[in-house]
Amino acid sequence: MKYFLTLLLVVFSATVFAQSATAEKEAKEEIPSTTPSNQVNKTIAGTVSDIWDNSRIPGVNVLVLGTTQGTMTDNLGHFWLYVPEDSELVLLFTFIGYQPQAVPLTSATVYDVQLTPDIFLSLDDRMKR
Repeated sequence: MKYFLTLLLVVFSATVFAQSATAEKEAKEEIPSTTPSNQVNKTIAGTVSDIWDNSRIPGVNVLVLGTTQGTMTDNLGHFWLYVPEDSELVLLFTFIGYQPQAVPLTSATVYDVQLTPDIFLSLDDRMKR
C-alpha cells in the first residue's frame, strides 16, 4: 500500500511539476517583476527528505512566511526559489502525513531539510500509555 501511494504521489508530482514549469515560464514572459529595483534577491535551493529512511519527498510545500513566495519540491525532492537577501524570513515546509517544519533563513544558500512522519509520533504516543 505504501509503495502504491508513493508511486501515485510521484506520478501526480511529475504531472504537476511539468504543468507548473510551463506555467512559470509563461508567467515570466507575461508578468513584469514586482520586486523593488533596490531589493537584492538570492537564490536558495535544497532537498527535503524523510528523517527515518532519507528518501526524498516530492510535492512538499515550501513557503516563505510573511510573503506570497513559495514553491514545491520536484519529483526528486529538490526545491529552489528567490528570497530577499539580508532578511529575517522563515521557510515553512509542509506535507500531508509529516510534521510541519520551520527553518529560519540564514546566509546559507542550500537547505537540506528532513521531515518527521506524523505516524511515528502517533505510535510513540500510544506506546507511552
